[in-house]
Amino acid sequence: MNSIKSLLMFVMFFSLSSIVSAQIHHKTDDKKKLFILLGQSNMAGRAPIEKKDSLPLLMVKLLNDKGDFEVAENPLNRYSNIRKKLSMQKLGPGYAFAKR
Repeated sequence: MNSIKSLLMFVMFFSLSSIVSAQIHHKTDDKKKLFILLGQSNMAGRAPIEKKDSLPLLMVKLLNDKGDFEVAENPLNRYSNIRKKLSMQKLGPGYAFAKR
């Protein structure tokens, strides 16, 4: 009887601690939005990058070749593994989308 009681107490304690832990984590978690911009050359962009379009987007992150996020700036597809030369990458629709 004591072993059943002990087992029930353990299960209840474990369950409650998991619930409390999940609630604490949820309250401190920032809400972020993730948009994945995919496409062919039209997403890469071929429009010239003007000075006003070369500014970094401080609130927008870009996944780099090391798997880390960095502040986004043009060209936005600089880390694509299926792109042509970096010099061909220019302004695409992703930059205007990200500015909003």
